[in-house]
Amino acid sequence: MRVCGKYILTFALVFLPVSCLKPEKESQKKITPGQAQKPASVESKFTEEERALVVAKIGERTITLGEIEEKLNSQPAYVRMRYTSPERRKEFIESLIEFELIAAEAFKSGYDKSPEVMEILKQEMAKRFEKNEIEAQVKITDITEEEMKKYYADNSHLFNREPQKRLSHILLKDGDEAQKVHQALVKEIAANADLARKAFSDFAEKYSADEATKKNGGDLGFIPRTAEESSIPLPPDEVVKEAGNLEKIFAISGVVKSGQGYHIIMLTGEKPEIKRSFEEVKRQIQNKLWRDRKNAFKEEFLKKLREQAKVEINGGAIEKIEKIAPQGGDKEQLMLKGLNIKGVPAVGEGK
Repeated sequence: MRVCGKYILTFALVFLPVSCLKPEKESQKKITPGQAQKPASVESKFTEEERALVVAKIGERTITLGEIEEKLNSQPAYVRMRYTSPERRKEFIESLIEFELIAAEAFKSGYDKSPEVMEILKQEMAKRFEKNEIEAQVKITDITEEEMKKYYADNSHLFNREPQKRLSHILLKDGDEAQKVHQALVKEIAANADLARKAFSDFAEKYSADEATKKNGGDLGFIPRTAEESSIPLPPDEVVKEAGNLEKIFAISGVVKSGQGYHIIMLTGEKPEIKRSFEEVKRQIQNKLWRDRKNAFKEEFLKKLREQAKVEINGGAIEKIEKIAPQGGDKEQLMLKGLNIKGVPAVGEGK
């Protein structure tokens, strides 16, 4: 191995700090929404002739000034700033040389034909193909203002919320018994107001006829329900109406009669009203619609690939996978540790 002429290396070390190592000015940065964390694509500061300049040579392999510029520009600005001195830039070039030396020996030893290496290569190719050939087909700028406004109008419940109150109740079937329990509860709370919530929970567990809530302190959740909570049954209208009269946390109602029986209600929590304008959530909506469109494009693309490849699945063989999958406690331990099968994307990865 012979490193090329000293004047070439000196040329590279002198020119790098004023070109690819120098962060772009604010006016030159163009960051696509949703991609703020990715390094910006930086236009070369060199002519084509300068980019072709050989900085180092390892056997038949050459490292050009253009390659070094691309490698550095692919890094975040704070990483590039580490190489502002000639000494650090020389270290960077030496690290590239060392990498090429080891890679060349690996090729000689046949590692390029190793199944593990082939699998890593396949994964990397698939990842890059998906990014460059599939995801790139749908740009965030394709999402129009009209589409975003329509989504906002159709899904206003996702961005706005009415004030909510969290309630707990004690349900009794007999009115006279309800009055006695209420009097006892009021007396208990008056004796120690700081333990009002605990007292109510204890009474609910002891006296409530509502088996679904008594073990949980009589908790009825928040009302009104949000769209996400719409599957949770609402308490009777009489209970909801009475909740409007409870203004302080841990305040309790009188005995309220409904079709279910007699309720004693406690206000246990509140959530304020939320109102977000279209402008406040515009970027959030844009990214959401962009992700959805990319996923739809990918699904359609994969559908065509499946048809062309004539994919067949052996259901009987799939059942045998159970023998090699983690069992019982082993599976739970893997989930707790966040471990993942080698080469298989984690759940939700790539979305």
